[in-house]
Amino acid sequence: MLDIDSERSCLTRRPFKRETTFDARTYLSGAFRIYRGRQATVVRLRFTPDLAPRITERTWHKSQKLRPMPGGGVELALTLDSLEEVLPFVLSHAASVEAVEPPELVTRVAAAHRAAALRYEKTRRPARRAGVPAVRARVGR
Repeated sequence: MLDIDSERSCLTRRPFKRETTFDARTYLSGAFRIYRGRQATVVRLRFTPDLAPRITERTWHKSQKLRPMPGGGVELALTLDSLEEVLPFVLSHAASVEAVEPPELVTRVAAAHRAAALRYEKTRRPARRAGVPAVRARVGR
């Protein structure tokens, strides 16, 4: 058997015995997928009209509440106990979603988008050849 704790893991000869009262669905009920946290948090995400049909066609979490938005978008509200799995979900939808709350998620999404934008700005700038002056556009006459 494998003994795992927060600091180390090691093989043991003790077999694992699950408590008969343990229910995985209850244990993971606050998780977006499988990561379980410690404190329930309301997560609100606003999706653009082009993505709204995909968001409304399925159940993402048992706590979800959907609210139509002006212009055809949709707001998805979830009560989760961890942001670890919802962050990649939000980032995977790029500019088609806005994280509204909690503030920690908004900050993390914004930081990830800023970092990505910087990376693309650096790769999109034309390289200057040595000895060739930069060309400046003339504005007005």
